[in-house]
Amino acid sequence: MNKIIQNLKGYEAVKSLVESEISDYSYFKQGEVKWNDNYGDYDETDEQEHYQIDITTRDKHKTLSFNYNIKEETIEIELGEDSWNEVCDYDWRVKYFWMALLEWS
Repeated sequence: MNKIIQNLKGYEAVKSLVESEISDYSYFKQGEVKWNDNYGDYDETDEQEHYQIDITTRDKHKTLSFNYNIKEETIEIELGEDSWNEVCDYDWRVKYFWMALLEWS
């Protein structure tokens, strides 16, 4: 893991969320959580970190996009273009994770 990723606060939070949701289902395979640096240069004063992770099945592939809000320590998942919803694994908002994952294109 490179030095920038080690300094990112949301990396472990996103990785833990995804693992906790799909680890019980052998149908899904998860890739490595990747820091999405397409949002410009990383600055430790940034308020959000952006991540992507690939989820696959035997015949399908889906890339999920996440924002991690550093100040509030919350995770958002992209359900559609510029449509972000907070997701967490301890209440009903986890449904947004599954909505994003199960809409295959």
